[in-house]
Amino acid sequence: MKILVDADAFIAMNIETDELRKKTIQCIDWLEKKDPDFYVTWDVIDEVSTKLRYAANKETAFQFLDEVYSGRYEVILPVEDFVFRSLKIFKEIVPKHTSLTYCMNIAVYRKLEMDVIFSFDKGYKKAGLTLLQEVVLKY
Repeated sequence: MKILVDADAFIAMNIETDELRKKTIQCIDWLEKKDPDFYVTWDVIDEVSTKLRYAANKETAFQFLDEVYSGRYEVILPVEDFVFRSLKIFKEIVPKHTSLTYCMNIAVYRKLEMDVIFSFDKGYKKAGLTLLQEVVLKY
């Protein structure tokens, strides 16, 4: 199973008081029985490390970076193809609060044919992506 991990899941993994923490742990517990391949975009790494440094502290941000680069995740860099795909999506998407990180995730998900995205953002579902939580709830 190819899983693209979004910022909200990483934030909930690293901040115990996060409102999505319980749902995130449910998904992680379900994944322990599987043998998934995890992917993360550089854009998400940038966003999460910055948010963790602000919301928690720099040590939490460093721990996150160590985890991401531990070999458990394949890091997807913003190469030209993904950049152009994400810019096209950015121009097409209607909601004004849409970020380039969000569009990069959609571009990577589609191009690399991911199975699910580990995110709780329902906007991804509207864009045709499958949320991990939906798969977990089926079992």
